[in-house]
Amino acid sequence: MIEKLLEFIKNHPKLVVAQDFEFACQKTQIQRQQYWNGQKGIQSFDDSWWAQLKILHRNKPGIAVASALTEETLDRLVTEALMSAEQSTPDPWFRFPVWSPRAENREQEKSEAPPESFWNSCYGLLGDTRLSFQEWYEWREIDTVLFRRSERVQKTSRHSAAFQQWSLGKCHETFWGLENRKERIDRLKNAVFSLENAINWERPLPSIISLSGRAASPLLQQVSNWFHGKRVKEGNSPVSNYQENPLVMSKLVTLVDDGSQIKTAFSGPFDLDGIPRQRTTLIQNGVFKSPLHDSYTGAMDNCRSTGNRMRPPEELEPKLRAKAICLEPGTVAPNLIWKQQGQGLALEGWTRLSFSSDHHLEGDAFGWQMEGGVPVRPVRIEGLKWDLIHLMNKVVLVANDSERHGFSVCPSVFVQGAL
Repeated sequence: MIEKLLEFIKNHPKLVVAQDFEFACQKTQIQRQQYWNGQKGIQSFDDSWWAQLKILHRNKPGIAVASALTEETLDRLVTEALMSAEQSTPDPWFRFPVWSPRAENREQEKSEAPPESFWNSCYGLLGDTRLSFQEWYEWREIDTVLFRRSERVQKTSRHSAAFQQWSLGKCHETFWGLENRKERIDRLKNAVFSLENAINWERPLPSIISLSGRAASPLLQQVSNWFHGKRVKEGNSPVSNYQENPLVMSKLVTLVDDGSQIKTAFSGPFDLDGIPRQRTTLIQNGVFKSPLHDSYTGAMDNCRSTGNRMRPPEELEPKLRAKAICLEPGTVAPNLIWKQQGQGLALEGWTRLSFSSDHHLEGDAFGWQMEGGVPVRPVRIEGLKWDLIHLMNKVVLVANDSERHGFSVCPSVFVQGAL
């Protein structure tokens, strides 16, 4: 079907007048299964089609996107792209990145159906619980085709990704992959026990606080928005002043964007500009190294794309975003770090978390009070307000217990000082 649509675009008579064009097409198959307390709930199977046509006509760029593909839809796509070009002005930053006809132009990852056990409820692993348990399983298969007329190159890929989300009371586990369920369930049960038996923390925060990988993950995903190439260049990012002050975070922080670390919907072999998947160092030992770019923002900054133009399957417009934000781990286990530190708070997760701006968060957290390097009582902290810029500069230790949560890989981090 994709090849048929591609042939229709290649031979479309209206595109003869275009200087060049690039056609991108994706077919996404999504299978979902929901459970409530072990009983099957929503089950769905979705097939969706998406296409994007970028053209250069009279030195002016045009772009159009569409879904629910038919030849009629594609004909309208061509008309809209040409009209977009006619109404635009010459854009010095618009360019088609050069593709080299190498092996990565045709990549077929093995895309098998998940094992039957993937669709089984984990309710039986919980044991006795009075809280409702919700499970959500999702399997995605994504076929992508890119074609550039001037290069006469076609890039194709197929990749798959498994997603799971569990909710027990106010505690959640969200991750990609087929990881050990029992270990995840035990972790979720421990989090619920901690929260249910927690006392409200009403004293000033101690000088040492640790955040588990689960607690730090949503903060890292928020931080990843700071590295959008256009925002950095225009001074709209918290790291935009890196030229005056290259040390933008603690020297213990090394951040990379590496889609190979988590097999997600964004971990295909190339992005929607046709740029191969790569590892991009954003921060090295606290020093700013690189923003994230697609071909457009890379042209603005006179540098190459980092391969980060992607489209969430539920959205129509592609966007520049991190594939998987990763905090490089340290070498010491968190329990050994706590033995050295003695007293403090070990935060395990959030029951509520929101961001009022790029770097201001507010939420309710839970975890353990630590004394003598061991947890002594569960605690709950409500109305916690932090500045993420300040937080990333207060990291004093990074543990070696990296975990995958959502779109990030993060170990436990230790912060010190008034937050």
